[in-house]
Amino acid sequence: MRPSCPDCHLPLRTCLCALARRVEHRVPVVVLQHPREAGQAKGSVRLLARCLRGCKVQVGLDFPPDPAWLQGGTALLYPGGDLLLETPQRLLVLDGSWRESRLLLHRNPWLLALPRYRLRSPPPSQYGALRKAHAPEQLSTLEAVAAALSCIEQTPALAQDLKAAMAQWLALQARHRSA
Repeated sequence: MRPSCPDCHLPLRTCLCALARRVEHRVPVVVLQHPREAGQAKGSVRLLARCLRGCKVQVGLDFPPDPAWLQGGTALLYPGGDLLLETPQRLLVLDGSWRESRLLLHRNPWLLALPRYRLRSPPPSQYGALRKAHAPEQLSTLEAVAAALSCIEQTPALAQDLKAAMAQWLALQARHRSA
């Protein structure tokens, strides 16, 4: 058994704790994560949760709605939907493959009633070297949250800081894949 980090639970050689940059933000983020994604070493949510103090991760398939999420001001960061919220007070994010995120969406019908926050012109993904995307606008959860918070809070530095942490993490992953 390889020794692992007590904080991020990854093997010590791929520990991401030193890469995390505390990024100040106002809009809280709640990640609803598919159980298969929770154990995924290539998932970006571990790093995101360490960078954003106001980020909570819940793992499961069925999530009872928190009354605070339904009182208004909460938006689901997900493509589609007719009702849009331009300046949400809270972001809900589904984490998993596209198939897993659609499963979470349909197992939790209350999510369908939430207004959406959509990225207008998503930046290109850095994640392609690690995980395959099927379309250019598909981003990792970290990249999507970084772009959304940067737009909502009007702070480009927020996205830059998160992307810098992700770039370091991707470089670490690449070094260990080639070794």
